[in-house]
Amino acid sequence: MRCPNLLKSAFHAALSVAISTISTSSMADIDNGASKKVADLFATAQYEFSPGESFTNDIVCIQIMILLALEVESRGPTPLGPPYTKWLSNAIYLANSIRLYDYKKVQTSNNANDYDPETDFVRRIWWTLIIMDRWHASSTSSHIMIPDEAAALYIEDSDLLNENLYHLTRKFLCSLN
Repeated sequence: MRCPNLLKSAFHAALSVAISTISTSSMADIDNGASKKVADLFATAQYEFSPGESFTNDIVCIQIMILLALEVESRGPTPLGPPYTKWLSNAIYLANSIRLYDYKKVQTSNNANDYDPETDFVRRIWWTLIIMDRWHASSTSSHIMIPDEAAALYIEDSDLLNENLYHLTRKFLCSLN
């Protein structure tokens, strides 16, 4: 992963705080200050680069925001740090600005060695955002942030989502039209 050291540190801290929040059985055991520290570290890390400057940095930022959204959702609302909606909407905004919705696996030949893990990785991030957006909209009775047109499902996505989730998603998207 080629990105600034501070951004790497923010990613590792976000991963750690998300895992510790999700794996903690008691709300009393959750360190609410840890989330704020990670958010501050992430804000500081963003001064080292400009969004859109590096695709890798933008992907890492999206991952950090996803992890922090999951952490906030697991912990529940507190006055510390931004709410779930802010992390999710910022991640979606950045993903849209770098056009993650345009990534599609392109089969250049029948050779299995032509596999592109970056495209699969980017599609997984995009589908994570779509699912989080739909879940948030349905649980809060709010509008979706990712339009249905941007939630294009390709046959190649069956490898990413597994067959059952792929068909469930396909059925859901078809029912919208």
